[in-house]
Amino acid sequence: MTLREFFLKTVDSEQPIFERVLRAVNQSRWDYQPDPKTKKAKDIANLIAAEPGQLAELIRTGAFNFSEPPEPKSVDDLVQRLNSGFAAVKSATAGVDDQAWETREIAMQFPGGEWREALGNMAFGFVLDMIHHRGQLSTYLRAMGGKVPSIYGPSGDSEPM
Repeated sequence: MTLREFFLKTVDSEQPIFERVLRAVNQSRWDYQPDPKTKKAKDIANLIAAEPGQLAELIRTGAFNFSEPPEPKSVDDLVQRLNSGFAAVKSATAGVDDQAWETREIAMQFPGGEWREALGNMAFGFVLDMIHHRGQLSTYLRAMGGKVPSIYGPSGDSEPM
């Protein structure tokens, strides 16, 4: 299995977990933030929903300039954007050969600087960042009146798998 194929396999296995966490967000309390220095739940969920589409752009074009995603209308809107973005990631990745995946340098502009890396390394880094934000959001769910879904096994709120 190549690194590109492993990336696609990873994305396939992580996508439903992202969807479960987003669907667990209590929309009536999505302005929740545990501390004034932290982001609101809605903002973290919105970032998670936007990142796959941003990653697809990065894979297709080799560059990405950070911008704030549009304001979400609902949890269903977030899930639709997430899944649409993941479909675009899979399509874009399928169009890259293994040599380019491992050696083509790309750049991402973001507040505070630039990140330059081989395409495959950056794509994995992007997914790891999404996983980080998913974990961050999952810590908000109970305080928002929701339940933590199964992520990599049962949670205290889920049925055993």
